[in-house]
Amino acid sequence: MKTIITKIDGFKYCLYPETKTAELIESHKEYSGNIIIPSTILHKRLFSKTYYNVTSIGNYAFARCSALESVTISDGIKTIGCNAFIACSSLTSISIPDSVINIGEHAFHACKALEHIKISNCVTHIGEYAFKNCGSLKSIELPDSLTSIRNSAFYYCSSLKSITIPDRVIGMGNGVFGNCSSLTS
Repeated sequence: MKTIITKIDGFKYCLYPETKTAELIESHKEYSGNIIIPSTILHKRLFSKTYYNVTSIGNYAFARCSALESVTISDGIKTIGCNAFIACSSLTSISIPDSVINIGEHAFHACKALEHIKISNCVTHIGEYAFKNCGSLKSIELPDSLTSIRNSAFYYCSSLKSITIPDRVIGMGNGVFGNCSSLTS
């Protein structure tokens, strides 16, 4: 499949012309404050303009953006890739829309300032170490759609006090809540 790599509004995208979809693959490490990840982008060429639907946040797209504080993911994005937000140490909040169905391995690993997250109603899978070492995470809302939580997904979330596992979860890895020292229920 033919792809195009382009930069639009400070983000680098991989465009797939056949399906008119795009994956956000890279950001500036200097991003600070709040950002919104768009659901559509406009790719301009010399004699044409084409809209692309952004369907995924790629692996390592925002890795180590240490001044990033909050992220709003627009509806339409289906996948948050592996290590997408790893070590975003100032990230305190993230809004995940109902279109997201998969949160990749290490997606939010070491987001030490993240306090609360509500996972969208369509997520079925949380990858290994997805929220590992999110020491400030106090609460997380898991959706009823969730069927799988992989190994050590919430390992070392030392501020997490309680969590409710949805009835549909049939696969739970080892050490999902390992070293969650404040967890009581």
